[in-house]
Amino acid sequence: MTTLRLGGAVLAATLGLGSAAACGSDDGERAVDRDGESPGGAGGGADTGKPSGAGAGGSSNVSGSPSVGGAGESSVGGAGNAGGFGGEATTSGGAGGADTGNEAGAGGAGGAGGEQPIDLSLLGCQQVAGDRPASSNVVAAPQVADLELASTEPGAALSGSLAFQDTDPKELIVQVGGSNVHYVCPLSESDLAAKVAELEPLSLNPAFPEGSRLVYFGVRDVAGNVSAYLVGNLTVGQGIDPGIDVCETESVQLVGSVPSASTSFYAQANGYSSDYSLDGNGDLIIVASTRVHVNLGECTTWRLAGDAAGSKPLGWDNCLVVEYRPTVGGDVANTWSFCGDYGSVFSVATAQAVPVPLRPTLQGAVLTPPVPSQLLFGYAPLAIDLASLIPNEDKDFELSLHVLDFGGSGSTTEIWAIGGDSP
Repeated sequence: MTTLRLGGAVLAATLGLGSAAACGSDDGERAVDRDGESPGGAGGGADTGKPSGAGAGGSSNVSGSPSVGGAGESSVGGAGNAGGFGGEATTSGGAGGADTGNEAGAGGAGGAGGEQPIDLSLLGCQQVAGDRPASSNVVAAPQVADLELASTEPGAALSGSLAFQDTDPKELIVQVGGSNVHYVCPLSESDLAAKVAELEPLSLNPAFPEGSRLVYFGVRDVAGNVSAYLVGNLTVGQGIDPGIDVCETESVQLVGSVPSASTSFYAQANGYSSDYSLDGNGDLIIVASTRVHVNLGECTTWRLAGDAAGSKPLGWDNCLVVEYRPTVGGDVANTWSFCGDYGSVFSVATAQAVPVPLRPTLQGAVLTPPVPSQLLFGYAPLAIDLASLIPNEDKDFELSLHVLDFGGSGSTTEIWAIGGDSP
């Protein structure tokens, strides 16, 4: 267990070990325990006049079978096996054997673990069953930006931070992509003063597998409003990064929703794009960015929508720029922009307009959150297929998505990607 400090409050932080203590969230969500899933071992065999032998360890948390004790002496139930980290807590071991002469034998120790999905388990934070709470999509919700997330090693602390802006921020929300629990940690006094949440209290369990996975970070305020989620790509160790398995993953959130508001905070926290400009000379503010390693496998489509089910429209104010890298971490081989006809994104490197595969067809007012305009800012769900832009022979690649704004007010819906086959 690694003991860390968050703004003066000591947190013992592990990944995937015992249950998490409550951390001050009062939203009524249920804290859960995630210890093991291994039955205890069977009790020892019966023996006349002697103690029973200890039973062999089992493989899950079911109590071991009792052995029958011999006359005059008690038998001892078998001890359960220790399992992998995760799962549900073991409550007991095997029952002691029946004794015909003296006292009954003691129960064996229960098993201690079973495997589970990779979750962040933070002692001092509340572990909550279910998916992270939805973004509030109101201007009063906290704004978040400038997520920094460095690579790390199994058993080591994370290194990174995110900036936030709000009148009454309260707590940090964290979830590993694909996990069935999320975590809520109070913002420290130093976090609140700096308006920056430090991520060092999140420490990986030594058994955390190497590779890469998406992690979602958001901020909730005292009123219960939840910010957009920033999507970080966490790289652990030197293991092979298989990327997002499009065929195995039903849907994945790539960008969190940002309600329409002044982009001055994003200009300060994220800055202006150094790679793209408006019509060759105007500044573009970075509202949100995500970079993901994609593995199409046998799937032939990777379509975008405003929700996980693929039923809501999506859109942004003003443009979404998508960059394609054939090799993870390599050079950009191609770029596309999805913008209305009210301005063009230019590449600073080439001084050429970035191609627009599809223009928006829906008014901004129908989006969630809406763009307060009658102009076209939205796309029908599943109308944009990112896989169709990629060379057919390339099944493993990296994409970057940037929501860029000009004009001082920007927004975006959630952006989800859904894999499948061509009709």
